[in-house]
Amino acid sequence: MKTLKLLTPGYWTCQLLGWGLIGPMNMLYSGSFDGQTETSTHAEHIRLAVWMFAGFCSTHFMSAVIEKWRLLDLHPRTQTLWILSLTLVFALFTSVVTSVTILSMLTFHTVVVSDAEIRTLAIRTLLGSLVILLVWNSIYFLSHYVAKTKRQETDKLRIAAAMKDLELKRIKANMNPHFVFNAINGIRALVDEQPTRARDAMTSLGNILRSTLLIEKRDIVSLRE
Repeated sequence: MKTLKLLTPGYWTCQLLGWGLIGPMNMLYSGSFDGQTETSTHAEHIRLAVWMFAGFCSTHFMSAVIEKWRLLDLHPRTQTLWILSLTLVFALFTSVVTSVTILSMLTFHTVVVSDAEIRTLAIRTLLGSLVILLVWNSIYFLSHYVAKTKRQETDKLRIAAAMKDLELKRIKANMNPHFVFNAINGIRALVDEQPTRARDAMTSLGNILRSTLLIEKRDIVSLRE
């Protein structure tokens, strides 16, 4: 499996920064509700810690699935279906892992939580996972789509430049034999009638051919030359 892209510093920076901000934001949001008991607050803190860890692992596993199955190479419409599918599957996985862990830890610490509080925690975990993972998937696919589009545009420009270069070389290759053929015929006509001019013409032709061989190695030639 090609996971080299997952090891880039930018990927881990976004992961740590994103989930590092999600945790405090959720704590502030949950702390804004009145009427919370000490037990429910304790359970909420455990839920957030476990949920952040499970969400971090889920997004990393989703990256591995996307890379392994080459989902970034699919049609945008197909990618949209995969985004929704991956979001639902991993949101359920994150919610189940978080809920089971919370219940196990609370049972171990003999903390009594009512059924209503358990349902509330489970629903909030599922909804939060769906929203966060959907946003994460959308950003992930969109960023790769933009990067892929830029690479394709760069490749098109590079191919167009190569085609123009080949066309110029082909034109030069066709022009040089015709020029030499016409010059030799012109000099041949001068040999009998004007030998001096014929010698000067041969000298000029030799200089031109020598300059042509040197100039062909460069892309830019000065106007004086």
